Amino acid sequence: MSASLAYPLSAQYFKLHLPSSASPAIGIPRVPSDNDLGRDLNRSTLVQAPAPSGVIPRGYRTPFPFDEDVFDPTHVSNEINHVLSKYEDAADHLAGITLGTSTVPTPNITIPIPDVLRGNVMPLNGHFERNLDLLYYGEIKVGTPAQSLTVQVDTGSADLWIPVNCPKEGTFEESYGRGHVSGTVASDVVSIAGLSVKDQVFGAATEKSEEFSRDPNNGLLGLAFQDIAQTGQPTFFENLVEKRRIPPLFSVHLTRRKKDGSELCFGCSDETKTIGDRIWVPLLSRSYWTVFMDGISVDESRTVNTSLIAAIDTGTSLIYVPDSVADDFYAQIPGSRKVTQFGPNFHSYPCTSKIAPSLTFNDRRFTLDLRDFNLGRTGYGSPDCVGGVMALGDLGDNLAIIGAEFIKSWYTTFDYAETGRIGFSPSINQGR
Repeated sequence: MSASLAYPLSAQYFKLHLPSSASPAIGIPRVPSDNDLGRDLNRSTLVQAPAPSGVIPRGYRTPFPFDEDVFDPTHVSNEINHVLSKYEDAADHLAGITLGTSTVPTPNITIPIPDVLRGNVMPLNGHFERNLDLLYYGEIKVGTPAQSLTVQVDTGSADLWIPVNCPKEGTFEESYGRGHVSGTVASDVVSIAGLSVKDQVFGAATEKSEEFSRDPNNGLLGLAFQDIAQTGQPTFFENLVEKRRIPPLFSVHLTRRKKDGSELCFGCSDETKTIGDRIWVPLLSRSYWTVFMDGISVDESRTVNTSLIAAIDTGTSLIYVPDSVADDFYAQIPGSRKVTQFGPNFHSYPCTSKIAPSLTFNDRRFTLDLRDFNLGRTGYGSPDCVGGVMALGDLGDNLAIIGAEFIKSWYTTFDYAETGRIGFSPSINQGR
């Protein structure tokens, strides 16, 4: 393939934050059935005592691994490291934002948005292991002649990164929480879902560590704003909007533990993926896709009031809030506690708790699905489950990261026009 350097006169360096494929959007895998022989997640113990590790008791009929409802911290611990690295510069990009419920009207959809046009849809593959949704990725074509590659879609970053061979005049080399990549900064024609940008700038990686080599996708497609791009150049989506190839928006549908069915709709909205009206929330910043988060609730009667900048991030799996907010949230659930054996970011709660978690954006409440919030039991036969709202750690006291755990329940439209806004429609996943 041919590719020309965007900056041929000097070596170029940029920082790429790749969402970890070991970063699950996790939930309990299924509604228990009569065939589960007492392995009902709403009960505090197993009817039959567990056998030694790796051994399934005689007569124990199960269609899934014996320990599937027991939490494995490996994937989430990796994601925590990734999130801390990915958002380490967020405070600089988000400085000066005044927080509070916006007086800008946020009604249900008030202007026409093109319904899905098949030529504008990027089908996405869901990658999951056991009951863990790890990432969502789709096909792109790069260069002349076109080379087909796959990229993870990430609204929490703004760079395109792919492993292609390009001239080695400019270079980058960066490390992440779980590995590193290096290569050149280049530009060439990039095509997605029948839409093309002639001189799209991207990172052309020539080397990547083993951690990234295990991922099913080749690279990453950043869909946030140019303001946070390490190359300083417009994203693929922004170039399409500037050239008036599409209306200034895109929409995302993420499935739950399915290989196919997810999609990214450029310039359109696929109403077949929703079961209700769209609710608009005004954008706080044209850097990350951020909205005002003014509450997090255990149910309708137990709410923690917050004043947070919430980044809606398809490249992150779980929900992350400041430590104090996480502590206050779980304090509303009797029997909850920190799970120190997994690390300082984790909390557990009694699996039998009657809860209906939700997030509030700009005074509008959005529910979570317990299949995504419940990450699994703390151990074999334990009455406690790990919760999907994580303590954020060292990223300050006013930032929240809202990942696929939320987006799977809410079809999300990212509107780039004017001051910007994000629309949430109940996903068809809510009825399944």
